Amino acid sequence: MRVERQQDLGPDPLKTKILAIGAWDLDTVPSVSIAHGLPAADIREVSVTIKKDDVAEYYPIDFSIGAAAVCGSVYITATDIVLSSVTGGGFDSINYNDIAINRGWIVIKYV
Repeated sequence: MRVERQQDLGPDPLKTKILAIGAWDLDTVPSVSIAHGLPAADIREVSVTIKKDDVAEYYPIDFSIGAAAVCGSVYITATDIVLSSVTGGGFDSINYNDIAINRGWIVIKYV
C-alpha cells in the first residue's frame, strides 16, 4: 500500500480571481465566454453565481429546480471560461434577460 505524505500548506494555498460576468440575456443567448487571463493548467476550481433580474436572488450555474434538468454549465478553455444556459432550463426565462445588470460572478481558484 502506498501512503503519500501530506504537507500543511496553510488555510488556502490557492490564489483567487473574481470576474464579473457582465451583461448576459440567458433567455435568448445560450452561452457567453469570459477571458480568464490565466494559464489554463493553473486553474484548479471554478464556481459561477448567477443573479436573477431585479431581485437579490443568486444561484450556482449548475442549479436544478425540482426534478428539472440542471440550469447551466461551465467549462474552461485555454483562454476563456465558457458559461452555458440549458435551453428550457430554469435560467431560460424572462427572469434572466436584463442586460443592464451584471449577471453574476466567476470565482477562479488557481496556483
